[in-house]
Amino acid sequence: MALKGKKSQDETLVKSKDFQGFLDEFQKETDRSTAIIGAAFLDEHLKQLLANFMVDDSNEVKQLLSQESPLGSFGARIRAAYCLGLISRQYFESLKLIKDVRNAFAHQLHGLTFENKDVADACKKLQALQPLKSRFAQTPRQMFVNSATFILMDISVRALTVLQKRRKIPNAPHVQEFFV
Repeated sequence: MALKGKKSQDETLVKSKDFQGFLDEFQKETDRSTAIIGAAFLDEHLKQLLANFMVDDSNEVKQLLSQESPLGSFGARIRAAYCLGLISRQYFESLKLIKDVRNAFAHQLHGLTFENKDVADACKKLQALQPLKSRFAQTPRQMFVNSATFILMDISVRALTVLQKRRKIPNAPHVQEFFV
């Protein structure tokens, strides 16, 4: 039993270091990298949230969440997490905006910044930190970084707590039970 606890503590420490590394990188990168890295990290955490909620059949879940599958894209994972009740409407809307910002940076070859009107307008609509917006004067980049970080932390916690609600594979009734 002590080994299991030790392993869990070690995994938590590694994840904590990964998260700190992500935050450091996330805040120091160019606007393009910040948008793409932030969305990629959120995508991975949504994938984990969904996997933790689904039945305990790693091969099937892995196939459902792989790149070429129905839930292989960031947009599909956002929608699935919302429709399964794993994230709020507010997060759903914010994650769609984050995806749009990521796509804008990914598809424009050069010159795009968070100060671009369309990108800035999208960042101003991010709802994750809506109650705190009036307390902090934020640039569009800060709004993006802070919203993505806040959602990321929350999804990370949800990915652990959702294990208690993991779907169970039902037992199939025997055919003869229908005819009794």
